[in-house]
Amino acid sequence: VEYVSTDLDDIIKRILPKSESIPISFEPPACTKDKINQGIIWFRLFIQILIRMNDMDQAKNDLLRLWREEYDGNTRELKVADEFERKFQPSRAVWCAIGGLHVAETLLSTTRRKELAFDFAKRAQMKSNMVPVVLEIRVESKKVTLPYADISKFCEFQNEEEVVFMMGTISQVNDVHYSDREKTWIVKLSLCGEDDPRLKDMIDYIKYEIKDTADLVTLANFFIKMGESNMAKEYYRKYENQLSTDDPNMKRIWQGLSNIADIEGNYSISIDDYSKAHECFNEQIDICQNLPSHHPQVGKCYANIANLYELQGENNLALENYEKAYKIFTQSLPAYHPDTTKVEQSIENLSLQKNSTKETSNQSTIWEMIEISEDQSEANKIIETFLIVWLDANVNKTKDNEETYKALRTSINYLKTFDNLKEGEAYIQSIHHEKIILIVSGGFGMEIVPRIHDFEQINCIYVYCLDKAHHEQWSKDYSKVKSVIIKRNQLVEEITEDQKIRNKTEDSLPMSILNRTAVAKETTTKDIAKEMGSILWFQLLIDVLLRMEHTDDAKIELIKTWRENYTGNSSELNIIKEFERKYKREKAVWWYTRQSSLYRILNKSLREQSIDMIFSFRFFLTELSKQVSQLYQNYMQQIKASHTISKPIHVYRGQVIAKEEFEQMQNSIGGFISINSFFSTSRNESEARKFAMGSSVTEKLRRILFMIEIDPRLPTKPFADIDGISFYPYEQEILFMLGSIFRIDKIESDEENKLSIINMSLCSEDDFELKELFAYLKEDIGEEASMITLGNILLQMGEYDKGERIFLRMNHQEGLINVA
Repeated sequence: VEYVSTDLDDIIKRILPKSESIPISFEPPACTKDKINQGIIWFRLFIQILIRMNDMDQAKNDLLRLWREEYDGNTRELKVADEFERKFQPSRAVWCAIGGLHVAETLLSTTRRKELAFDFAKRAQMKSNMVPVVLEIRVESKKVTLPYADISKFCEFQNEEEVVFMMGTISQVNDVHYSDREKTWIVKLSLCGEDDPRLKDMIDYIKYEIKDTADLVTLANFFIKMGESNMAKEYYRKYENQLSTDDPNMKRIWQGLSNIADIEGNYSISIDDYSKAHECFNEQIDICQNLPSHHPQVGKCYANIANLYELQGENNLALENYEKAYKIFTQSLPAYHPDTTKVEQSIENLSLQKNSTKETSNQSTIWEMIEISEDQSEANKIIETFLIVWLDANVNKTKDNEETYKALRTSINYLKTFDNLKEGEAYIQSIHHEKIILIVSGGFGMEIVPRIHDFEQINCIYVYCLDKAHHEQWSKDYSKVKSVIIKRNQLVEEITEDQKIRNKTEDSLPMSILNRTAVAKETTTKDIAKEMGSILWFQLLIDVLLRMEHTDDAKIELIKTWRENYTGNSSELNIIKEFERKYKREKAVWWYTRQSSLYRILNKSLREQSIDMIFSFRFFLTELSKQVSQLYQNYMQQIKASHTISKPIHVYRGQVIAKEEFEQMQNSIGGFISINSFFSTSRNESEARKFAMGSSVTEKLRRILFMIEIDPRLPTKPFADIDGISFYPYEQEILFMLGSIFRIDKIESDEENKLSIINMSLCSEDDFELKELFAYLKEDIGEEASMITLGNILLQMGEYDKGERIFLRMNHQEGLINVA
């Protein structure tokens, strides 16, 4: 029971809006300018759009219609509405907001009279979950703020000395205390200026969104961003009814309606409601008939329909619609645009499926004979480049072999044993992305080596036997046979030492090569377009990942994933335990250069663009990037102070690469190499040459020496001199940042040593030919770095399943969802 009275007017006064709660949003003190409450940003943007819209007559009619609908049958309120319709003038707006109209609760009404404010607070009957509060607001007239006004002379109650603050006004909370004398809480506030650093990003964002004008389309676009599709449709349709069919703004409406159909259709796909998705995309096609036939939005319609047909297994219909989309995109978009690239790739994939015939080879025959689905599943979990396959009839039967197995896992984690030759051979054929170190018994070796020797996945072979002389005789004809060994210790030592070199020289660099024509704007070749799209989107993906804020959960996830993949490997598990206990951010480079699985996992994940693994290791990628950047800044300061900044820096790296990659480089002189991982080099040329010469040249592999020139005066991706802080402190090592891009200047040949010397220079970020395109793509996804941005980039790359997994990971309360 709030109040007892015999006076009805007295009761009405107590119910009226003077005691209504005020809609307020609070920001906790820990929030920074980058973390302004999303609700505040949306509300301020919404209010600014409404204020700038130039449709006062229509707005007044809408207000009256809603007012009368809400108070249908209330004679008194309807009379007020009629009076408002007849007599309202803009000069009387403040007076209308004071009397009791419900719009008043969106304005903050205050008084200059402190005692009156306390009186109001005390008069309001409090419930158990409410307390009396007086807001004491300090206003500095010098600050540029949202408008406020002394409206005393306009008010019905002039003695209240009322000051009204604009909707969306933001204040800083300076103090909260309880007054024993007044029995009321006092909250001291100060009005924030629009130039407050904490509000700058919000103000800039609002200005960017609405620019100079605002109309119903602006409002509808705003509702799309809030996820209010039905509201957006209502305002698009409302504006459509006001315009003639030839009005240029009609295109904006049709594009907006098409975007909504696109969003709703793809949402329906995500919940497997294909029937609803067809309905949405058909609606999108109908809307887009109003646009020019070559408009990109029309192409997007056909691409959506094609994707839906493909998911339903209707490949012919999918191909037909992809081809329609491709034709439109090639007319309206640059050749390198990711939309064109995705559609093009889909056409190629479907065409290959359509024209493919069933192959019958010796390999497939063996595959059909043996069921190895479990092995296939396990192969997908291999997170390093190299694995050991051990074929021996007694491999699982002796204590000696068990000890050998444990010892070998210290250098190569994934080791698969087979005592059945056919099963082992079938498993070897199932490996497509990794490199196999094969250990084989003499008897099995004589039979299988001739058949599998030339398989690309076979890196090298060790024959482990009892009769060395006999097996050396037949094996000398096979170049991949590294050794014939009879002693266990020798086998372990040789594989371990060889593997250290292989990790440095044969673990393929995650790199992409662009020839010079690939960066020319006029180029339309589809292979170039496809390559450019994938390279640049991956660079953007990494850029967003590194700019994202990571919680403590990121480190926990890294350790959990790392540990799960090395179960049973005591050597690696000890290293992981040490990382968990002792890791510090200033030791990131030390950990990366340490002889462990960490850098091998990162390199393979980046080379294969394994998004799940990259995301799991995002904590370390970010930490390492930050340390390289800091070391780069320190180094630049040092060489500036010593006046040696104009002196070029030369570094080197020796390794082997695939023959196809080398030939691509030969055809790309003047073009670029993008290294999609951290890139380790040395100032010591002879040491780099030694690494290159330590590997054999085969039909599939070529020895190379990278000779790289750095001009320290140019703004480049960071690089770090890690001499002294590396795990190997005296190797004169220079580490380049993830995603560094180099120009291929020339290629020379050292015939005597079968060594190719690739001369490169580190590209300036200012003069790099792809800068304009990179900036375009970056603008397309926005500056925000969040899980949502990451997911959106994966969708742009055509990695729908990976994008879905990112979205499923999300806390849906994070970030702004950009669905426009």
